[in-house]
Formats: sequence, structure tokens, C-alpha cells
Amino acid sequence: MDDSMDSTSDDHTGIELYRQLSELWERAGMHARKWLSNSPKVLEQIPVDDRASEVDLDQGHLPSVKTLGVLWVAEEDMFTYKAHPPGKEFKFTKRNFLKSIATLFDPLGFLAPYTVRAKIILQEMWTTGIDWDEQMKEEQAKKARQWFQELESLQCVRVPRCLKPNFDEVISTSLHSFADASTAAYGAVVYARSEYKNGIVTVRMVASKSKVAPLTAMSIGRLELMGAVLGLRLSMSIAKALDIDPSLTTYWSDSMNVLWWIHRPSRVFKSFVANRIGEIQSSSNPNQWRYVPTDDNPADFVTRGLTVPELAEKISWWEGPSYLKEKPSDWPINKIPHASASDTEVRKTKRCQLDTCDKRGRTMVVIKGEDEPRLEPKRFSSWLRLTRIQAWIYRFLNNCLLPSSKRTRDELTVEEIQDAENRIIKAAQKRAFEAEYSALSSGKPLPITSKLLTLKPRLDDDGVMRSDGRLENAEYLPYDVKYPIILPRKEWVTRLIVRWFHQQGNHTAGTNQTLAMLSSRFWVMQGREEIRECEGECYECRRRKAKAAQQIMAPLPKIRLKMPLRAFARTAVDFGGPFITIQGRGQRRAKRYLCLFTCLTSRAVHLEIAFGLDTDSFLNAFYRMASRRGLPEEMISDNGTNFVGGDRELRELVEKLDKNKIASSIANRGVKWHFNPPLAPHFGGVHETMIKAAKRAICGILGNADVTDEELMTAFTGAEGLINSRPLTYQSANPADNVPLTPNHFLHGQVGGKFAPESVDETDFNLRKRWRRVQELVRHFWNRWMREWLPKLNARKKWFKQGKDLKVGNTVLVISPDTPRGQWPLGRITETILGKDGHVRVAKVRIGQKIFERPISRLCPLECEIDD
Repeated sequence: MDDSMDSTSDDHTGIELYRQLSELWERAGMHARKWLSNSPKVLEQIPVDDRASEVDLDQGHLPSVKTLGVLWVAEEDMFTYKAHPPGKEFKFTKRNFLKSIATLFDPLGFLAPYTVRAKIILQEMWTTGIDWDEQMKEEQAKKARQWFQELESLQCVRVPRCLKPNFDEVISTSLHSFADASTAAYGAVVYARSEYKNGIVTVRMVASKSKVAPLTAMSIGRLELMGAVLGLRLSMSIAKALDIDPSLTTYWSDSMNVLWWIHRPSRVFKSFVANRIGEIQSSSNPNQWRYVPTDDNPADFVTRGLTVPELAEKISWWEGPSYLKEKPSDWPINKIPHASASDTEVRKTKRCQLDTCDKRGRTMVVIKGEDEPRLEPKRFSSWLRLTRIQAWIYRFLNNCLLPSSKRTRDELTVEEIQDAENRIIKAAQKRAFEAEYSALSSGKPLPITSKLLTLKPRLDDDGVMRSDGRLENAEYLPYDVKYPIILPRKEWVTRLIVRWFHQQGNHTAGTNQTLAMLSSRFWVMQGREEIRECEGECYECRRRKAKAAQQIMAPLPKIRLKMPLRAFARTAVDFGGPFITIQGRGQRRAKRYLCLFTCLTSRAVHLEIAFGLDTDSFLNAFYRMASRRGLPEEMISDNGTNFVGGDRELRELVEKLDKNKIASSIANRGVKWHFNPPLAPHFGGVHETMIKAAKRAICGILGNADVTDEELMTAFTGAEGLINSRPLTYQSANPADNVPLTPNHFLHGQVGGKFAPESVDETDFNLRKRWRRVQELVRHFWNRWMREWLPKLNARKKWFKQGKDLKVGNTVLVISPDTPRGQWPLGRITETILGKDGHVRVAKVRIGQKIFERPISRLCPLECEIDD
């Protein structure tokens, strides 16, 4: 005989139950004893001799008695436990440890989170191979000692006995089974949910069960499935004992793999999964299975373990998740995946059709094959596009296994996209870490030479390799941050993912910020180098960071190095302005322009006023200059649009000059004209500098006063004299040295005034001697020019380094002075123009259907184009 327990809703029913049972036992010739109730009224109706020996109603309180191996506190109607740790002479051997933990009787698994720790310690002893009476290792003994010390705290644990504590009428009672697994153990816990007529809902734990994981290496997915089967069996036995319809049981799991397997035919899986899925489908309906977030799954305590103080305070362990007391509509969304995050358990088959001699007949051949990637990642340049197409492909394959009525036709779900990402990443990991992945799959340690040792990699439920770092106890961190996915270096999949995060930063996030964004989910091997390479290849970043091409400063052209023995023999011309002049009372103001001629050798200037920017006005200014300074042999000017000294209006007006008319008109007089490349002001530095100096001198003379045309011409002449008086060579402090050369020496023979010599003996005047004297003086000045001035031009003031030459076919950004940087057009170089030193400083660029000639200072090459 053994103890028996039952419960009734009130005292009257309890007394009636006692009488009926006593009569029943008497008829059988047996007498029931040790009666105990938590109701004094019931105990009063039981004879003293039949009561439990511990009962004494005169003391005013009820005793605690042991029933069915569990201590029952009748006063509180609670179960509790009483145990003591072993003494100091206890030897920590496998035999003694097993004997001690077996003394803790917990038939319903109320203490499963505590007892599972002892089971795990015992299993560790088996793996180490120690004998029954051999002393434990220190690490194991330390864990066992800690577990024994908590035995005394078990008396603080109080487990409510009553599953339906409310006295109102119960409308319905259902069971809720939660299952989970870890690498150390798997288990399940079952709760009874009761709804009452008054609207109150109570949830009480009924039982739980835990088992250690098999010693053979097994995936988390399979362990989760074993936990689900354990929860199913436990729920079926409880439903039978409590007379609850099994169809009212709800099964909860946080494993997407298990939920997907349950909703698929068992025949499509390998034997291990197929057998257990078959058992689940035969005993329950797939619609009874729901998804529970990992943080809300109380079965997690069974798999990872709790200390006794933690167990006593875990309300979610004793009463389940808080949402069970809410309406079913408020429960977590049931996430049933449309596709498995891991296809390793699906039978791999290749199907092909073979035509027989009879074309109407077909032969189906089924061949067992390996899992092959559906898509080649290198054919894609976008991570988003790759994952979505992969998800659509697996949607199609899964639909092929289903009847037409059950096929999915909606937009892709988050789970499907996540599944596609996991498949792609897993394939990349297998390629890059073949030895490590194989070792982890078979439960073997990593090779000593592995680069992943510091990351402590492991495989998750989906077969994706993650880093099992030191953040496991950071409960506030998301799962992906605690266990980031490991991405190999120099893999195209890694490059696509890094590129995706780089684009999410709008191409402005630096290396550190991009790495921080990646770390929210991934651990990239040599991440900084990978990000920098991605930034270097990014087309948008190259556009934003592109710099104009540079080349070493070219040698001076021959036109500036010849000694013509006459100023203005080789001349450059440029425009400046406009200058506003008054035309008299009641008349509109007029715009006048500065036409500057500068000698390329003596650096002398000649300033003329231009009354307009038409071709005829320019030619008139040119003829006035030639009449006073002599006709030049060669002329240089800008190509119309690069008048840096002027404003936009000046550039637009100069563009309208008829360059052909100018060149042909001047050519008729024996002058050769050269045009600099468009938008290349540095090609005309010799006259651009003079424009700047002339405008400064003119503004210094005029100030802010209103001037007439006559006054403006006078200012131009004064500025011309001032500029031509500037020294070209060093001003010595020794009075015996020659005075410094100035442009006026080449125009007048001295700094200013009439031409030297100043005094001539009229009595012995000889015109030919006079002419020869003048020629000797001129030759003297030009010799000094060669010795003192020309060597100063030898040094390069900037552009010292030799750069890479642009090549035909290079893609460049063409700098446009009137548009923002982001709107500069793209062009392709069609022709390069070599300088005398063999370097490219001018190129022809195709923009759309037009071809333009531009200096390299206006071309921003994309880095990869030059590298290629």
C-alpha cells in the first residue's frame, strides 16, 4: 500500500469523500489510516486514531507530512523539500555523488532547473573517464560542492499544490507545453491554464522533465526536436491523468527549424527527424504548435540550470509567461516559417526524366546527392538582390512539395529572406573554413593552426558559424550581438555584405562607423581592411573623393626662352574687367574692358582700353598696341572661356569672339597665333599674373571714384608705367652693382624716361656710331636678362612630383566651373596630347555625343581606372 492524495472543492464534499472511501476500504477488509486534510472541519469528522500521528488540533496549526516522497505543508497547502549537504568526510567520487543526488526525490520535476545541474556534472565525469571510486577533478568537485551547499536552501522553495486555486466555476482548462534545448541538456515544462466564470485566469505548473544531451555531437536543431517530443509525451500523460482533452493542449517552441519540420511531411526528412516528426504529427495537430520568443520560454531554465535562490524567485518558472493570463489574441505572433533555416535534415534528391522509346512513357530516377548552391554570388553586385532572388527560388522549391491550395503566393516574409541569407553565408563559410566547419559539424576540436580559435566558433540551429564570445551573460544585448556570424576575408559574399552596410551609411560613414554597424550582426575577419577595400572600390565614393589629375610642371616653352632683342616680339593677351565709366549728364553708364598685352620674355606690359568685347574692338586694341610696340611675331591667348580675372559675363562675351577672324586677320600681317586649351588658366600664368597686378594698380589709382573714358585711359597708362618699373632681378645694397633689370630697360633703356644714352657730343655727332651704341646697350640688357633673370625660372614653384599619365579609355569626372561637384558629368578620354617631355597635360574627352579638349587639372580620374 502507498499514500494517496485527492482534493475537493469544499468541506462538505471532503467529509463525504472520507465516509465513502472508508466504507469502500472496509468492504475490502482493509482499514485506511493516516488521514490528513488542510481543513480542520474535515479533520474533526475523522477519528483521532485514523488521523496522521502528527495531527494535533489542540495546537491550532496543521503539521507538515511527507507524502508520495514529497513534504506537504498542510497549513499552507504547499509542497516543499528538506535535504542536507553531505558531511566534511564526504569523498567526491562518482559513486558517492550519484548516491547523494539520487536521495533528492522530485517526481514532478519542480526542481528540474536545479537537479539538471547535477545531471550535467555527472555526465562530465563520464566524459573524463574517471572510475567509480576515483577522486573527481578539482573543477568538477568545485561545482559539486556548490550544488551540495544549496541543498539547505531548498526549504525556501514553496510549490502550490492546487492547480485551480479560485473557488469560482471553471469554464475551461487547457495545457501549455514549453520545450527547449541547449548543448548541455533539453527539457520541457507543462502548465495548466484555467479560465473562470468571473473572468479570472490562473496558470500553475503541473510538471517538468529534463535530460542531458547525448554524448554524441548533435546539432541544436535535433536537440530542440528531442525537447519537443519530450514535451509532447509529458503533456499526453498529464492530459490523461487530469482528464483534459489533448486537442486543448498548446505546444510552444522557440526553434524555427522544429516548427517548420512539424508543418512538413515527415517523409521528406532524414530518419532521425522523420521518426520524431511522425510521432508529433500522429499525436498532435501542427496548428497546436506555436512560436515563443526565447526570452519568454520557461523551458530555457531546464536546459541551462538555476541556483536554488534563483529558482525560488522565478515567477515565470512557477506560473509560466505572463501573457498566458491574457486573451489568446494578446499572445505572441505565431511565426511559422515558410522555409527552413537549415536544409541539412532534408533528404537530398535529384530528379531527372529520361525519355524511353515510347515517348508517352517516362522514367523517374531518384539519386541521392549533395546540397548544391542555387546561385553563384559573384554574378551579383547587390546583397539585397542576391538574398531576395535566393528566397524566391527556395519559395518555389518548397511550393513544389505542396498541393496547389497550400502554396504560398504572398510577398516574401522576413523569415524567408533570413533563411536565404543563412544559406548563402553558410556556403561561404564552408568554402573559406572547410576544416573548421567539418570539425564543428562532427563535434571535434578545431585544428591548432586555425585562425578562428580566439573566436570560439560554434554552429547555431541553422548551421551558421557564430562566435561564442564572452558576452553570453549580457541579457540586454540582442542575440546577434552576443553571437555574431563569422564572415571570412576576401569572400565575395563578405564583400557584398560590407558594401551593403557601407551604402546604408550613405557613403559618408567612416571605417570605424561601418565596422560598428557590421558588429551588430557580423564578425568580419580583418574587418577594417575589408571595409577599406570596399570603400576603395565604391563608385560613389570615388566620385565624391576624386581629385583633379596633376603632373609635374612642364619645361618652359621655346616661345619664352628665345632672345628676340625686341620687346613684344612674342606676346600674350588677356582680358580683364569690366570697368564702369560715366558718359556725361543724363547718359547711361558704359562698360569698358582692360586688354592686357605682356611680353613673354621681358615681362613688359601694354594696357589698352577695349570699348567692347566684339571681335572688331579687340582687333582695334591689337593694332594700337602693334603700332606703338611693334608687330609681334607670335601671340598666345586663352581659348575663350578661361578668363579667370573676369566674371561670368566676361567669359560669355569672350566666347562670342570670332577666333577664326582674329587668327586670319593677324596671320595676314605675319603673326602666328596660339590658343591655350579651354579652362586651363595655369597654361597662361604669365598673363594671368599681370592681369591681377594691373587690376590692383588701376584700383589703387582710381579708388571708388566715378571716371570717364579719358580718365580710365589715363589710369591704364599710369598702371602700365608702374608695372613696367618693377624690378625683375635682385636689388643689391652695393652701389657699385648694376641697377636691377626692369621691363622699362627693354622699352626705354632705363628705369623710366627717354632712351639712353642721355648726352651726345653734337660737334662730333655720327648717326651710325649712335645707332651702334644703342644696339650695344640693347644687347647688354638682353645679356643681363639671360644671366640674371632667365636662370630664376629654372626652379619649379609647385607640381614637383611626376604623376601617372591619363590614358585613352579612362573614365573621368569633368570639372565644370558653373555646376556643383555632385553634378559634374562623367566623360571618357578619347585622345591624349603629349607634351615635349612625354607627359600628358591635355586630353580630349567625350561627354555624351560631344568631344571637348580639357587640361588634366579639369579632369578627376576615378582611381581604379588609373590603376588598371
